[in-house]
Amino acid sequence: MESALIISNSEKSVTFYTEMLTNLLCTEIISVASCGEARRLIIEKDFDICVIHAPLPDESGEGLSRFIAGKGISRVVLSVRSVYFEEISSHVEDLGVVTVSRPINVGLFWNTLKMVKAAHASIRAVRTENFRLHNK
Repeated sequence: MESALIISNSEKSVTFYTEMLTNLLCTEIISVASCGEARRLIIEKDFDICVIHAPLPDESGEGLSRFIAGKGISRVVLSVRSVYFEEISSHVEDLGVVTVSRPINVGLFWNTLKMVKAAHASIRAVRTENFRLHNK
């Protein structure tokens, strides 16, 4: 994975996610503080992974995760407070959104990112093959 988008209005969480994604070898990491900014940016550019630290000032983050997952390009990790974890994850997991509860266990989050990276590579390979066969 090369590019990542972090959507969070917390500097502490942006720093944490940036460090984790840098260790995952993401070379381009952009952060925004609202869902509106993220939606505008996603229309212009595709990202390999999007990490959403919910809630955000302009919406909960669940709708944004659905929007991004619906595009089918980016892998989405949605970080939510533990009290909302079960409810939100049940609404978004069918779309391929990976939900993690906070407070975040660093080791578990690292494993989550590695799993998302592997899934992204697999999906990219299938898309490449699909494109190749379509052109043939």
